Amino acid sequence: MTRRDQRSRWPLAVAVAAGWGLLAGWWTPRSPVTTGQALWSIVISVAVGLAAGAVVRSRWSLLAAPVVVELNRLG
Repeated sequence: MTRRDQRSRWPLAVAVAAGWGLLAGWWTPRSPVTTGQALWSIVISVAVGLAAGAVVRSRWSLLAAPVVVELNRLG
């Protein structure tokens, strides 16, 4: 995979992370309340991180995806 191909995949990875951030912000605006919500939040977050890494195929997505999720949760 060339660098150009890799750069073209970043918007998709950011969109996936941003989508989960918006959904998580709506679902648990002040943080998970129950144990079940906390566990599901962790499971879904791991899945989103794996998806972002698989799409971009770069270790930088490990830093970028959580930042995008948290920026969406601030609003």
